[in-house]
Amino acid sequence: MTLYSIFGKFVLPAAALTGFGLAAGSAAENGADAPMKCEISVTKSGMGYTYTGKVQADEPLRGSFELVLTKLGGGSTKIRQSGLLDIAAGETATLGQATFGGLPDSVDAELILTVDGKTYSCMPQTEL
Repeated sequence: MTLYSIFGKFVLPAAALTGFGLAAGSAAENGADAPMKCEISVTKSGMGYTYTGKVQADEPLRGSFELVLTKLGGGSTKIRQSGLLDIAAGETATLGQATFGGLPDSVDAELILTVDGKTYSCMPQTEL
């Protein structure tokens, strides 16, 4: 059961994010021109939820990624998964995955992509 995912529209600036989307690092850039779509899917997994970062390349992508997951309340946990990107146009790649117990509203998730010197941030909607 997927609660929410973020294959979504691109919006700028990052502070203006509403709903799902990907925000580019520079307000001068047109977010609609970003070379990819990103997703953080959240699926029920036993007594918790699994968070999976994915990217779909509109053109060949070379760069890096970081999936940052922070569980709050009852003790906090922070997981950072990172690596290099080398994805062909049209491909979708999984860029990290982690499972947390508890409800998804207790986890902050962000997928940060750096491609051609530009940084993009994919964040889930705060409301389920």
